[in-house]
Amino acid sequence: MILTSSQEEIDIKTCLDEGANSYICKPQSFEAFSRELQTIQDYWLRLNRSVAAK
Repeated sequence: MILTSSQEEIDIKTCLDEGANSYICKPQSFEAFSRELQTIQDYWLRLNRSVAAK
């Protein structure tokens, strides 16, 4: 997962091509950033399911 302030298409493409499975642009306000971090945490730690590699 990439968490960045860049919204440049080339940056997004490069990260996804290199194996990132998510590219998230940080909001500028602290309050919005805090809400977004909570959403990310809820997804990755509570909702997301994966299969362990063998």
